Amino acid sequence: MATGTVLGISPGTRALGLSVIRQGELVDWRVRSFNGAWSQQKHDRILSAITRFQKEYSADVVAIKQIDLLRSSPELRSLAMSIARQAKRRSCKVVIRSLDDLDYERRTAKRKSLTKEVARKYPEMYEEYRREQANRTEYYTRMFEAVAIADYGDDEPS
Repeated sequence: MATGTVLGISPGTRALGLSVIRQGELVDWRVRSFNGAWSQQKHDRILSAITRFQKEYSADVVAIKQIDLLRSSPELRSLAMSIARQAKRRSCKVVIRSLDDLDYERRTAKRKSLTKEVARKYPEMYEEYRREQANRTEYYTRMFEAVAIADYGDDEPS
């Protein structure tokens, strides 16, 4: 586990999962929504939101969920690359990690298990877990993914 501050990001073109883990403690987690059609302005708004979050917590590691190249749009792939470039320009270590790299996903293949396991590890997220279980469509999943990604910090995938 990293000893610094890790910003976890689960990128999306409509919703972005963000989390911060500082010295093993979850200090912030959220979903940011970005409405409207894809444009350069929207791309820049997403990057700006990430920059503000990274500056607010002085994150020195940015852990990004790996994008599935076969199941993602060109816009999402471009956004993910821009996030990594921006973090490197800010002198952050960048770690790109697949959910398959995480212990959460090894326990069971169901996505809902990730939210349950993250909520079990971080009880402060229980309310969002409960809400996600009641939702017809996933809303908080990206946030739980961001926490799971940040939880592994800059450890090398096993």
